[in-house]
Amino acid sequence: MTFLMTTSLTSNKEPWLAVTFSKIFPGTGQIYAGRIVKGWILVAISVLQLLAAGWFLFSPTGNTLVAANVLVIFLCFIIWNLFDAHKCTRRNNDVDFERLRRQNKDPWLAVFLSQLIPGIGHIYLGKWFFAILWNALWIALVFSPLNNILLIKLVSILFIIFVVYHAYISSPSRRESSLKLIRKVCLLLMFVVVVSVLLALGVRTSVEPRYFTSSSMEPTLQISDRMLVEKISYRVRKPSRGEIIMFYPPDNPEIPNTGKVNVSVKRIIGVPGDAISIRDGKVFINGQALKNYILSTDRLRITNQ
Repeated sequence: MTFLMTTSLTSNKEPWLAVTFSKIFPGTGQIYAGRIVKGWILVAISVLQLLAAGWFLFSPTGNTLVAANVLVIFLCFIIWNLFDAHKCTRRNNDVDFERLRRQNKDPWLAVFLSQLIPGIGHIYLGKWFFAILWNALWIALVFSPLNNILLIKLVSILFIIFVVYHAYISSPSRRESSLKLIRKVCLLLMFVVVVSVLLALGVRTSVEPRYFTSSSMEPTLQISDRMLVEKISYRVRKPSRGEIIMFYPPDNPEIPNTGKVNVSVKRIIGVPGDAISIRDGKVFINGQALKNYILSTDRLRITNQ
């Protein structure tokens, strides 16, 4: 039997819904709870932390270790923010509403738990059949033999959203004031998924991480160096002399085919029209000896003239 609990205290908010909002992005739960100024401050702090992590990670003068520490701090900030969103909402609610909320299973707690692992919310509700079913299907998706990782992640997240909605409608007690909210929450989660997928595709199209395993570019590039390959520039301009590029080498009948797709990393020393020659172990470009591209990076300052 399903019970619809009503209350005339329309200003009351759902604490676990606030936690769900804060899980999407820190600070939004506090805004939902009515702590608007505090919420926007937390949103700004979150954005600054992400920008700082991105700068330390991608900037030429950045530091990956500092970026990792910033991300760890941001993770701790997210966890604290979840507890704070719940506390802010609960403190702003009327005592009668909080007493009514604790009398039965909280459908929004089931919603939050279902976002963590599909089936956990149904265990909380005592719906063991659906708990086992959804969890088994989720595990099957996670360990799917499909090679398209992005597609697997997309389907898995959409499946979680479905389980979230099912957890809410399966709750034996639902508050009338929040019946429409679950659909809005699911639509919001789907919007976040779509934006995340588009961002992932955009990043994958423009940037590709690589792990350097060859000594051919030493000492400029060392074995075990990690790099980000920018893939947009050569779509709008031609390669220039002196640039380091990554490319798929043409097939070489003298090299056995192992089935692996290898890439090469080299520096461009010649462009169309150049005459390249090697004399006495030295490379000449249009009759001029090739410049030494090995630079010391200690306190090296490069400016555009």
